[in-house]
Amino acid sequence: MSLGTIYYITQIVAVLLIFPTLVFLAIQNRQSQKQMDRANKIARAEFSGEIMRNNMELLSRIVDDVELARAFRELTVENKRIENPDTLFRLLMWFSNYSNLWLDTMAAHEKDLVDEDVVKIVSAAQGFHLTFPVVWGAQARIMAQREMDAESFEAIMSRMAALRDKVQVRRWSDADKYTQHGKRGSTEAAEEPGVLTLESIYYITQIIAVLLVIGSLLFVGIQIRDNSRALTDQNRWNRVSAILDAQMAHAEHPHVLEAFNKTAPQAWKGFITDLSQAWGVTYEDAHIVAWTQGVYLWTHWGQYRSMKTKADEAELRNIILTWYTAEPMKSVFAHPVSQALYDPDFNAWVGNILKSAPGQNAPAPKEPGA
Repeated sequence: MSLGTIYYITQIVAVLLIFPTLVFLAIQNRQSQKQMDRANKIARAEFSGEIMRNNMELLSRIVDDVELARAFRELTVENKRIENPDTLFRLLMWFSNYSNLWLDTMAAHEKDLVDEDVVKIVSAAQGFHLTFPVVWGAQARIMAQREMDAESFEAIMSRMAALRDKVQVRRWSDADKYTQHGKRGSTEAAEEPGVLTLESIYYITQIIAVLLVIGSLLFVGIQIRDNSRALTDQNRWNRVSAILDAQMAHAEHPHVLEAFNKTAPQAWKGFITDLSQAWGVTYEDAHIVAWTQGVYLWTHWGQYRSMKTKADEAELRNIILTWYTAEPMKSVFAHPVSQALYDPDFNAWVGNILKSAPGQNAPAPKEPGA
C-alpha cells in the first residue's frame, strides 16, 4: 500500500468522524429545545391559571352581591330593562372589567402565553355579554374614550362585533387543503462510466467535508449568537428589575421620597417643580407620579432593547402612541431631565413614533424651570 493510498484513506476516515460530531450537536440542540418547550408550557399553564382565577373572581362578585346578581339575572335571563341608574352603572362597570379581562387574554394569546381552551371560555362569555344592546353600547363608548389610534379602535370593535354576532368564533381546518409533496430530487453525484477509483472517492469526500464543516460552523455560530442575545437580555432585565424596585420604593414610601428630595440636585427639583405646575398638583404628588412614570419608561426601554418579534414591536409602538401622547407621561418624557437620563437611541425611536401619529408631533422639551 503506497503512501498516497494511506493518505486518501485517512482523509476518508477524517470525514467520517465529522458525523458523530454533528449527531452530538443535534442531540444537544434537541435537549435544549425540550427544556425551552417545557419552560414555555409551565409559563402558559401559570398564565392560563391566572386568567381563570381572575375570571372566577369576577364571577364571584356577581354571586356575592345580591343587587348585582338580581340585575344580571333580569338583564341576561329575563331580558328586562334595569331601571335603577346606580345599579345599571355598577353592572356596566362589571361588564367593562370583564372586557378588560378578555382584552388581556387575547393579548396573551397572540404571544402564545395562554391555552386555547381558556381563550374560548373567556371569549364565549364576552360574546354572550355583547349580545345585549345596553352592554354593547356601553363598551363601544368606553373603547372610544381610550387613547388609541383609529386603526386599533376599528380592530378591537371588529373583533367584538364578531364575538357579538357568533358568540364564539370556531375555526375549522379542511383536510383537503393539505397536499402530499413529492420527494426532492436526488443530490447524489452522478457516477461516471467505469470503476469508481480511490482518488474519485477522495475528491467526493473532500467536497462533503467542506460542506459539513461550513454547516457545522454556521449552526454553532447561530447558537452562540442566540445564546449571547438571550444572556444579554437577561442581564438587561435584571438591571431593569433592580431599577424598578428602587423607583417604586420612592413612590410607595413617603420617608424615602422625603429623604431623597433633601439630597436631590437642583436640576431634579426643577424637573418636579415643572411637572407640578404643568399638572396643577402639589410638589409631593408630582414627585410620586414622576417616579411611577419612570417605571414605565425603564420597562419600555427594556422591551425596546431586547429580542422581539414584529408583533412585539407593533404592540410596543401602540403603547407609545397611546401612553406618551397623554399626560402624565407626555410631560415626563419630553422634559430635558428625562431626555438626559434615558438612552438617546430609545428617546429618538420614541420621538419618531410620536411624529408619525396622526395630528401629533413629538412633544417639544421644556427648559428647566420654565
